[in-house]
Amino acid sequence: WRRISARIAALIAAGEFFLRSGVTLGDQDCGSNLLVANANGTAEAVRRLADGHCGRLTGEQRRCLAAFQERYSEVGSPPGLAGVMSRVAYLASLRAEFDYLSSDTAEQVRRLTARAFTHLQRLIVADPDVRRRWKAAFDAGETECEKLGACHLLWHGIWAFKCGAAGERTDLVMAEQRFDEQLARCSAQGMVLTEWKLAKGGDTAREGAEGGARRQAERYHGGILAGLEISSPRYLVIVSE
Repeated sequence: WRRISARIAALIAAGEFFLRSGVTLGDQDCGSNLLVANANGTAEAVRRLADGHCGRLTGEQRRCLAAFQERYSEVGSPPGLAGVMSRVAYLASLRAEFDYLSSDTAEQVRRLTARAFTHLQRLIVADPDVRRRWKAAFDAGETECEKLGACHLLWHGIWAFKCGAAGERTDLVMAEQRFDEQLARCSAQGMVLTEWKLAKGGDTAREGAEGGARRQAERYHGGILAGLEISSPRYLVIVSE
């Protein structure tokens, strides 16, 4: 969607330039044909998004895309400036509404994730049993901390995953199994990429852990999964003594 949104923004800018340029009638026809073709190509990209990610969209997002496709199909083929203005207006309206629907979900996931990490930090301080479990996980290694952390985040509605060697999603708890995207969608409000590293030592160890986590996070090239997963920010989690 981010690519489509950027394409619509560029089309709006091109349309505004075209309308202000004061070109002659013949050039105007040529320019309007080009912009109409661009708008139709963008609408086709919207259709592919709706068809290819239907199961991942929220109800509001599905209705938004369906309403756009219905209205856009009713435009017909008006020539010249009328064709440009009607198509660009529909695309601009879609961009504003769908950006809102997507950003609203992403912001909610960010707040849930921030709450989950704050809760975890305070639990380790306040609850002796939790502190003992985390000390044992710290001694056992990075994988055990990942498992505990992922379970805690799911408690807050967040499905945490990490980036595998090939840049794919890897489950933090059931690492030996194939990543179950369907289970994540039906049991969580959002998915976040987390890279967990242990820092056993001083500042140098922490800096090394942060660098390693950042390199692994950058391997992942996924994007927003239609309001379920957020791609930014990515969480680098450093567990230290």
